[in-house]
Amino acid sequence: VYSRACADPDDSATIVVDVASGQETRVGPNSGGARFSPDGRRVAMTVPTADDGADVQVVGVDGSGGTIAIPDAQWPAWVPLGGQQ
Repeated sequence: VYSRACADPDDSATIVVDVASGQETRVGPNSGGARFSPDGRRVAMTVPTADDGADVQVVGVDGSGGTIAIPDAQWPAWVPLGGQQ
């Protein structure tokens, strides 16, 4: 997983790469600080808000199920058993 920062925020994204196939899946727009969950099925990332703040969002590695996990927070981390901190 990596975050691509571009001069145009619409081109910035968090991307998951399947190392076997090389296929890239965009899982978050204009986001950063992405981290895989311990089970490898989800990605937590920092996403900007309209009021210049940030939230931590969690999505599936296929980009599905995006939910705000922690409002007004940045730089997510996972604990070994899969919880968020």
